[in-house]
Amino acid sequence: MNVSFYLKIPYKYNGRDETGIDCWGLVLLFYKREFRVKLSDYKHGTKSYNELGNFISRQVASNGEFAPVKFLKFGDLLLIKNNSEVVNHIAVYIGENRILHALDGVGVVVSKLHLWKSKASMFLRYRGIHAD
Repeated sequence: MNVSFYLKIPYKYNGRDETGIDCWGLVLLFYKREFRVKLSDYKHGTKSYNELGNFISRQVASNGEFAPVKFLKFGDLLLIKNNSEVVNHIAVYIGENRILHALDGVGVVVSKLHLWKSKASMFLRYRGIHAD
């Protein structure tokens, strides 16, 4: 994986490509580039994190399975909740205790897993992505 490709992408609400991306757009692009898998898209008209969170939760829950934090694999997803217990952010595990995610006002960044682990509501793995 060429992480520098992703780090050049700025944040753009509802963005879905290299010109700008939000957290779900990053997941879509990441899965397309790294796994050659097309996931369902969702463009939200207003900044309704409740809608986006519900969509992400349904998509991943219906196509994924629980991933134990001790055994995270490249491409596993972290669903992150805000203070109101609504999933409002998603990140991709890229190995070596690091996650890749898009932050409003910042763009795509790599963060240490331990800084976000306590905010994660669950760790999920899409079915059929990994060979084992």
